[in-house]
Amino acid sequence: IKIGSMLDMGCGRGYLLDEAKKIGWKVHGVDYSKNVVKYAREVLALDVEEADIVKFKTNKKYDAVVINQVIEHFSDPKPFIVSARLALKSGGIVYIATPNIYSYLSRFKDKKFDYIIPPEHLSYYSKKSLEYLLTNLNFKFRYCGSWSYPQDLAGVIKSVFGKNNTTSHMSLKSNIISSDTVSLSKFKKFKSFLFDGVFCKLFYYLLNINVGGTNIEVIYQK
Repeated sequence: IKIGSMLDMGCGRGYLLDEAKKIGWKVHGVDYSKNVVKYAREVLALDVEEADIVKFKTNKKYDAVVINQVIEHFSDPKPFIVSARLALKSGGIVYIATPNIYSYLSRFKDKKFDYIIPPEHLSYYSKKSLEYLLTNLNFKFRYCGSWSYPQDLAGVIKSVFGKNNTTSHMSLKSNIISSDTVSLSKFKKFKSFLFDGVFCKLFYYLLNINVGGTNIEVIYQK
């Protein structure tokens, strides 16, 4: 993607815009929250405005529109995507990142999936649902991928084995506590380092096979 002009719709405190600006993008952000807009302006010195991102209109056209962790907050995303399309130049691209309802972690955790948090999150997306939404608004597919956090692998493993090991784990924990509380603390720290700090960091990329990561990201072109 060539560096050009970027609009971030739902930019929050502007961290993404700040990084984009550092590598040469001409950036502009929009967010409904007065507090985050104030931070982006005063702390990061960004060109950001307070506005309703769904009804946002501009005469300026951008090379890229970013919708990062925002689309899940709408029960009907169509008006929002239409606004984003209107802000794009011909041939411009829209980047969308959102929790992946068809991720491995979501399938293992089911209703306990970390990103199912109503009423904050109202809609949930997969590769197919994003494709359906965007192609029906005359966008052309360019890229689809996913990403996860290292601890997400721990979530999958604990979801698979946690219930089966509850009794033996509690029994072990009880025995250790009764004998030596300090040893338990050292054991837990070592287990956390070995499992979360080493194993999960090395193998979490496996979650992203076949777009199975916890967050899905897509790029479509106008």
